Parts: sequence; structure tokens; C-alpha cells
Amino acid sequence: MRTQLSPLQRDVRQLAAARPEFPSRHLANAAKEREQEPMSQYVYDVPTAGTEQIRSRNLQLLHEALARAQMAERIREAEHQRLARRVQRAERLRRRAERAGLKARKAAALVVALGQ
Repeated sequence: MRTQLSPLQRDVRQLAAARPEFPSRHLANAAKEREQEPMSQYVYDVPTAGTEQIRSRNLQLLHEALARAQMAERIREAEHQRLARRVQRAERLRRRAERAGLKARKAAALVVALGQ
């Protein structure tokens, strides 16, 4: 059974698919490699200036993707709220028109009744 992804998760996954340097893909590949290797083969690398720079850039890309996804979510939410307000206003106007029509029918019936 598949779980429903939030819009934020969908945006992050789309960005990850579009950008091969996106960190989540590397993390997923690293996790797969770790599962295949026995624990005794782990050798911890001492980070060098180059790897720190790559990590910093990847982290920056991750933060940018998160910010973009959050803004997209806010835009969708604002559009949803605008649509909800339009529907509410349309319902209010429909009820007002129904009341005006009923009032006009009552007035017409009264004129007909008094005219006889």
C-alpha cells in the first residue's frame, strides 16, 4: 500500500530526480552500499577541504529545495483559500437571490389576491 505524499515531499522528490547532485540521491546510494558491506570493512575518512565544500554545497542545495517547496506549498494554500472564499461568496449571493425571488413571488401573489 502506497502512502500519499505531501506536496512538500513531492516537490523535494521531483527536485531530487531533476538534479543528480541533490544530496538525497547520494544518501540513498550510500545507504544501499552500507547494507551490502559488512561492518568490519568500515574505514572512517578524515574530511578534507574538498569534501567539506561539497557537503556545504549539498546542504545549501537542500536548504534551497526546502525553501522552494515551502513557498510552493504556501502558494497552493493561498490559492485554495482564495477558491474557498469565492465559493463562500457565491453561496451567499445564491441564498440572497433565492430570498429576493421568494419575496418577489410573495409580492406578486399578494397583488393577484388583492386584485380579484
